[in-house]
Amino acid sequence: SSESMIGTFARASYNYMGKYYFTSSIRRDGSSKFGPDNRWAVFPSFSLAWRVSDENFMDAFSPVLSDWKLRSGWGKIGNSGISNYLYASTLAASSYLFDKGSATAPAYYNNKISNNILGWETTTDFGVGTDVSFFDSRINITVDYFDRTTNDMLFNLPLPATTGFGSVMLNMGSMRNRGFEYLLGTRNFTGKFKWNTTATLSYYRNYVTDIGNDKRPIIDNLGYTSEGRPIANIWGMHMLGPYRDWEDVKSSPIFNASSATARQRSNPGSPKAADVNGDGVLNANDKTVLGSPTPDFVYGLKNDFSYGNFDMSIMLNGVQGGTRIYSNSYRDIMYYALGRTNTTYEYFKNYWREDNPDAKYPAPNRKNYDAPETEGGLVFDATFLKIENINFGYSVPSDFLRKASISAMRLYVNIDNVFLKSADPGYNPESNYGGDNPKSQGVDRAGSYPLSRVYSFGINLEL
Repeated sequence: SSESMIGTFARASYNYMGKYYFTSSIRRDGSSKFGPDNRWAVFPSFSLAWRVSDENFMDAFSPVLSDWKLRSGWGKIGNSGISNYLYASTLAASSYLFDKGSATAPAYYNNKISNNILGWETTTDFGVGTDVSFFDSRINITVDYFDRTTNDMLFNLPLPATTGFGSVMLNMGSMRNRGFEYLLGTRNFTGKFKWNTTATLSYYRNYVTDIGNDKRPIIDNLGYTSEGRPIANIWGMHMLGPYRDWEDVKSSPIFNASSATARQRSNPGSPKAADVNGDGVLNANDKTVLGSPTPDFVYGLKNDFSYGNFDMSIMLNGVQGGTRIYSNSYRDIMYYALGRTNTTYEYFKNYWREDNPDAKYPAPNRKNYDAPETEGGLVFDATFLKIENINFGYSVPSDFLRKASISAMRLYVNIDNVFLKSADPGYNPESNYGGDNPKSQGVDRAGSYPLSRVYSFGINLEL
């Protein structure tokens, strides 16, 4: 397997009096990953900036305003992040059984549809921003707005089994992302005791503007993507906790109501779901959108302190809003406890019993009839706050180091994963089973390993 890429580019920039800036570039790239009819694409871009604070009419604000710049830019970038030869029709090895005997012979079959027009996924990005500094750069503020539209997205489209193929790689659909990013930096104390703070906040909104010609929703690992909605909504049954008692079972839709086997039907303590389509039957047709993994906003805060030769930094980050769903292994230990593993304390204190009919979770059982239909029983708010890191350090005085021919020495103690406050009972609110798959986010299927608090000690030397 090999690949090649060829590109040419040109760039021009202009700066007038240190106040007006213009930059423009254009590149033309070709990739062997794409079909022979569509391997090349052109990606232009430009940016403008204006240092407002250097204008004469801003002189009256100079005691307060240290610097002020306005920025804007537009450009296109390409994505070729797929495997090699996906545009080509290829053969796969197999064997063929002749007549009624057991003898086989080597054989090959066509296992992929060719797509000679497979080409670049293109993102068009427009942004405006500003950088402002006050009081001799003691306070620094950056604000950015972005609007990104991705077209001709690279997608491996599943095909019906009747075609004889599993999927085909093609360009389809488009998506739009837009949002704001904020940064605030302050120098709170600047004397012998120094204290600097950096705070960030960002949020974005996402929705699919085109999902392809047939407009079918895409369901991938509990992610539901459809036109006009955000990408990768959480998909599953709207669970209502356990059935409270027999009266609740008799008066509500149940799973497998027509089954002659009692253990396959719902009973008190077993999972209860909403009859979303109103047909009086609980099954996979009642699955619905349960939320979005996209948070309301993401934030971070870092404080740096120093006094003499001592220094310390504290870094935290967090997420507000969004939805997470747990399934598979988590169902075993947190939802109906199949009896094969230990359970969490969260489940142990909140499962259904006759003396606790209003419990949060179903009773322990070994039923398996409802496993595919109870995806949605463990849906939680994705909000969390995490102290990511604390670092303490001491820089050895240079007078002492000079005698040992050492330029600098810093001793430090570092602590990672210091503190976590999460709205859901899982082990790691940042885990995601789907990895980088944009069609499946906010899902933990396998049971993520708990985060470990790590203490480390070290020395930084400069000779």
